[in-house]
Amino acid sequence: MGDGGDFFVDLLRHGEAAGGSVFRGTRDDPLTAQGLADMRAVSAALQGIDRVFSSPRQRCLAFAEEFAAAQGCTLDTLAAFGEYDFGDWEGRAVAQVYREQRGALERFWQDPLQHPPPGGEPFAAFCARVEQGWETFLQRNQNHHALIVTHGGPIRVLLCQLLGWPLSSMNALEVAHASHTRLRISPAADRLYCSLVFFNRSPVMP
Repeated sequence: MGDGGDFFVDLLRHGEAAGGSVFRGTRDDPLTAQGLADMRAVSAALQGIDRVFSSPRQRCLAFAEEFAAAQGCTLDTLAAFGEYDFGDWEGRAVAQVYREQRGALERFWQDPLQHPPPGGEPFAAFCARVEQGWETFLQRNQNHHALIVTHGGPIRVLLCQLLGWPLSSMNALEVAHASHTRLRISPAADRLYCSLVFFNRSPVMP
């Protein structure tokens, strides 16, 4: 536990999941052996962690449980940091959706707030649950060095929210599998300030 000064929050995206390149939000595929190995590799940089939080999806939770046990940390699940629900695209191959609904997919990539997938979670609601999840997390976690194991969507949304970037450009942030991002949280008189220490460090990046 810290002394009331700055503290760090590490964000870790899950590794490669079984089932290939599909829209994977609520679909609960496990990690591949390579995905788990990549998360284990990046965990060497996760020093000083004293609390672990995870999305309830098994591609996040399996590693979070293993890491927390090895570190002797507490582990809590945070449903708010679950991945976006892609609606009618859920479980479908990205390449197939691109062939069949190229216009809709490109509009989603360009501005997900205004152009969610058919049947998908309203994007404003997704952003709101990530924001609320972050607020709940901070209430429970100040002055601890915590790890949140989550997904690409929540990481992109959270960074946009905390750093003042437009949500319409969130898909311009490339968040690799097993990538590690660190935030510094600095308490002030009436608020917490956030700065980005590093972004998207990953053993699978070229």
